[in-house]
Amino acid sequence: MRGIWRYREPAGERAVPECPPVTIIVAARNEAAHLADLNSCLQRQSYPNDLLQIIIVDDRSEDATPNLLAELQRHSRFEALRLENVPERYSSKKHALTNGLAAAQHEIILLTDADCRPGPDWVRLLVACFRPDTVAVVGFSPVISPNPAMSGLLLLDSLAVAAAGLAGVGWRKPFLATGRNLAYRKSAFAAAGGFAGFAQQVSGDDDVLLQQLARQGPVEFALPPESQVLSPGGPRSLRAWIGQKRRHISAAQSYVPAAQLGYLIFHACNAALWLAPFLAGWPGLLLLALKATADFLVLRSAAARLACRPRWIFLGGWELTHLILHLLAGAAAFVGKPRWKK
Repeated sequence: MRGIWRYREPAGERAVPECPPVTIIVAARNEAAHLADLNSCLQRQSYPNDLLQIIIVDDRSEDATPNLLAELQRHSRFEALRLENVPERYSSKKHALTNGLAAAQHEIILLTDADCRPGPDWVRLLVACFRPDTVAVVGFSPVISPNPAMSGLLLLDSLAVAAAGLAGVGWRKPFLATGRNLAYRKSAFAAAGGFAGFAQQVSGDDDVLLQQLARQGPVEFALPPESQVLSPGGPRSLRAWIGQKRRHISAAQSYVPAAQLGYLIFHACNAALWLAPFLAGWPGLLLLALKATADFLVLRSAAARLACRPRWIFLGGWELTHLILHLLAGAAAFVGKPRWKK
């Protein structure tokens, strides 16, 4: 919790020029249902149009995505790249992002997903976090779902991820980010070796990459609510959520050893606290209650800093769901090969 409040927004000399040219990269596979809305959000950015390059990488889509992109290009300003295959040494999304980065003309790169909805000030506020030595900026991306119950759980879960990410940046040990709302320098990406070493893993294009970028220089966190990127197409069921978590957790195979150990200790302690009431009776129940209270205080601190308003009535359900999800998804992540999208 101290790390959440320890972080201070960047001060001092701004990036030069104040509005540097920026490239936005979106990797899309079978996203015909979402691309029109995303394109509308990107075209309405408050950033100067002549300083904005938008690249949408069509990763072998089998739906109407290619035709839709061609239609959107008739009245919108963006570049569409079509990929027909994926080399064996790459996961499909990393291959798409690598091609997007190769086509990027500018130093500052912003990333989001095809099913996300960035607000009109998104680019401006993320760019404002860059200083001459800043290598990356992490943003908050709240996830919701058409299913109201799932939406309550997902928002708390995305808040928990953001809390951990913000605390890591606050302690100057960045380790967690989401590719739905992330920015970094193209030169820092190259200096960090890009996706080398984890290119075949289905995930890790955000958090594992961030850990490598952090070795190149300072990382900042975008706090303004207007910098958030909403993800309204979250999983509609627990089964779909487990599949999503499986992809995310698989990235832990490439975490630095200290981060892997930290995750192992955290989840082991979490499981032990849930078992405590059955093993130790009332003292164990008291320990579990103290854990839930601590979780609430941490999440409330993050919600205050990020201007997020979760429905706290779902906190108990999220606590239990979080444990089950990570036990199931964590085991599944190391069995078989998770895929980005079919």
